[in-house]
Amino acid sequence: MGRKKVALILFVLSVVPGAVFGLIYLVIPRFMPYHAAAAGVGWPELSPGLRALILALLRVAGGGFLAASAAVLIMILRGFRRGLAWSYWAIPLVGACSSVPTLYATLFLKLRTQAATPWPLPALSLVLLAAGWLLSSGPGAANT
Repeated sequence: MGRKKVALILFVLSVVPGAVFGLIYLVIPRFMPYHAAAAGVGWPELSPGLRALILALLRVAGGGFLAASAAVLIMILRGFRRGLAWSYWAIPLVGACSSVPTLYATLFLKLRTQAATPWPLPALSLVLLAAGWLLSSGPGAANT
């Protein structure tokens, strides 16, 4: 299997965590258990206004995760598979624009509250994006 094919697989795998969390955050009826742990209160203890605000923010985050995942997937299918040079740097750039702030936020919350946040998922996405970029760039990458 050539470097470009491995890079394609790594890029596709990098969108999975964002897409899954995007879908979850778009449909969940309350915050996640790690949100409750960070807040120190359960969902029922929150005021209706605060619950509405949190759900609205979860929907925005979910939409953003899903949009970034879809954008990267489209770039993979329409640009990278065709060997278009712009896609080799655009895929990791767009992926990182979603994964870096997510990693920062989940680590920030974990360090401040000790909640079991899902920080390994955006970290994994970043590792996959970096590995895909390294495999798809450099001498001989376009020929394999």
